[in-house]
Amino acid sequence: QEENFIQFVEPCPRVFWAGELNRNRGFVVNTELKGKEREKVLVTISNPNYNQKDNTFLRQKWREDSRLEHIYVQYRRQGDFTWRTARMDDPVDPVKGPKRDLDFVADYVNHDLETSYGYLTLTWNIQDLGLQGEYEIKVGTVCGGDVEGPDELNKFDAPILTGIIDLKHPKVYGKPLPLQDVVLIGEEISVLFTEEINCARPFTFGAKVTIDGDDERGMDTLQVNCEGRKIGFHFDQSRINPEDVVGKSVTIEIGMVGMVGGQSKNVYDLNGNSLETADAVITISKTFANLKLNEASTRFIVEVDGKCDVDNETLRTTIASKIGKPDDASRIYIDGTDCIGTKLVATVIILPKSKGRRMLGSVANDDDGQQSIDLFYKFRDAAAATDTSEEGRSLVGTAGSGKIKNGQDWSFILRQMEVLPCESDLKKFKNTDPDLIAEEKELRRLASATNIADNSDLPAVASEIYAIQDKIEAGVREYETEIEELKETMKEMHEKDMKEMHEKDMKEMEEMIREMYTRKDASSKNEEWVLLSQVSIIIVAFLGISAALFVSRKQRFEGR
Repeated sequence: QEENFIQFVEPCPRVFWAGELNRNRGFVVNTELKGKEREKVLVTISNPNYNQKDNTFLRQKWREDSRLEHIYVQYRRQGDFTWRTARMDDPVDPVKGPKRDLDFVADYVNHDLETSYGYLTLTWNIQDLGLQGEYEIKVGTVCGGDVEGPDELNKFDAPILTGIIDLKHPKVYGKPLPLQDVVLIGEEISVLFTEEINCARPFTFGAKVTIDGDDERGMDTLQVNCEGRKIGFHFDQSRINPEDVVGKSVTIEIGMVGMVGGQSKNVYDLNGNSLETADAVITISKTFANLKLNEASTRFIVEVDGKCDVDNETLRTTIASKIGKPDDASRIYIDGTDCIGTKLVATVIILPKSKGRRMLGSVANDDDGQQSIDLFYKFRDAAAATDTSEEGRSLVGTAGSGKIKNGQDWSFILRQMEVLPCESDLKKFKNTDPDLIAEEKELRRLASATNIADNSDLPAVASEIYAIQDKIEAGVREYETEIEELKETMKEMHEKDMKEMHEKDMKEMEEMIREMYTRKDASSKNEEWVLLSQVSIIIVAFLGISAALFVSRKQRFEGR
């Protein structure tokens, strides 16, 4: 007796990413890969049904009731709509054989490679991709049978991953900013690149500072601001005494300077490409402005824990007390305060001697004439001397900050100390050469952009400008050609007019002579000679006038 039963159509088998592609959620092909490594990507998939007996991908395809036909890897360029099937080398003859579709259940695939845990790996030959850029990749199963119903009955796609092919090294764009050779102490110096830079900490690049040719300092001398396509830095003035460097030359080297993990440091883009070796050390040479430090102010930020209720006057007198002038706070100026949690955060400026008295109007005791930076260091050292703990003595860390305790209930954190030049120094040293203002402005604008268009390393806007300039120059050349052609035409017309005029004059002279010889009423031979002489004089006069007129008109024309 026949048994009747209902069999439901099974959905297309599932497949999942595995291996390195799955761990990294994609792949990156960059300049760090060598030779054939740039042409191949290992693609590993997993079979979620591997634990079922004899249920490998190939056996799933070969089952009598199976509808599984293909397990394709496909890709498309970011922004495209059409998916293309990935290709692989022929398993039998990888060198001369034809390229094959990357199909994990194709007859030409060695299915003994599928492990007992359901993993199968094939090699994708990415040479067919051609263009560099960002790609989307997917792996999925395709089933036959034309079953009507939801998509999962006829196919299954694993989540889309991202692939990047970037075989271009980052490069320095333009000149370091600022463009002037003389810089203020504390002024940011920055380098712009053609694409975004890896700014993850710890930095992959190193730096070295050389002052006055022989005084070498490490990267901790700098406060680095790496962001987007820019590496900016300024000198940590808590680690470099302005009095020791004003007016001196300074050379900064960044990039392939020093080692990390046994490898040379370098500047890398977001896809792992480094500056080329020949350009891997970026050298910047500047000169510190020879500031009048006795007229300069010193600004810094101070944090005071648990003192949000303290007014500006109390803070001023406390700092003045640490400086050694408890009765004279005229040179201490609080430039703003804020309360963050329980911390009072204040911007403090120590003014120069003359400005302290004039601006604040205080009656001060005899001043020893100390510069503002001297008073800052005095305040720092005096406050630190009251606390000998390791934490209290760590005045300024690598980020330009440190903690100071005064032995009572005040605790200070100092950071971002900088020298503020006087007004005359600002006017003298801060002004950019007028010829460089436009270039510097454009570089600063580009520093905030994401990428610079790849047109001989020029930004798109510059390419457009140059294209317009080319059109203008071409138009000028065309106009000049037309002018020359017009001049030549006018010259020919002028010569033709003069020739016709000359021929007309000669013809009139000939008529006169002919008439003279044919006159029947001539009275005598003598009269004929007289008439001939007169005619000759007239001819010579006409020729002279014609020549003069020709020369005059020619000179006038050429003068145009």
